[in-house]
Amino acid sequence: TQPVMFQALSGAERATFVQRHPRYEHELLRYSVDDALVKYYGMIIGDIIHIQDNDRQSGLVEEYGIVVEEIN
Repeated sequence: TQPVMFQALSGAERATFVQRHPRYEHELLRYSVDDALVKYYGMIIGDIIHIQDNDRQSGLVEEYGIVVEEIN
């Protein structure tokens, strides 16, 4: 299923996020630059993604990810 929201943070949002989460590069979910949704939305390596998805048990789930060249 497709998430409710899947969008890259704007410049100002990204700056605030990075300031609040200095270890973001190590802590975020990783999305390959070749991922279908990443390609569809024209995201590039280094973009931080804001994701909202519906979960049957817990309702709306909010998380963040980062676009990387490849997932190890």
